Amino acid sequence: MNNPWTKLIEGELRFRFVWDTRVVDARTEHAVLVLAGCGRDGTTAAGEFVSEPKYLETLAGQAPRGWSRQNLQVVIATDPINGHSGARIIATYFW
Repeated sequence: MNNPWTKLIEGELRFRFVWDTRVVDARTEHAVLVLAGCGRDGTTAAGEFVSEPKYLETLAGQAPRGWSRQNLQVVIATDPINGHSGARIIATYFW
């Protein structure tokens, strides 16, 4: 969250970092994935969330019909134990 392009895109999102998934940038007309975490453990959990099927299955179970064609934001939390992050969904927003 420390480069100008990410800050510009993040400014249009509902959830933001206080220290915010796929969005279509109107300028490029391409999907954007902003993936970040607070600190090492948060970033690790974010990476695990988008790469491990169990987390995406959980998200799909909570998502509205047709969600795969929508933009979304997912806020996750992690409680690292012995170097393992894990993730749990705190909030979602689909549009």
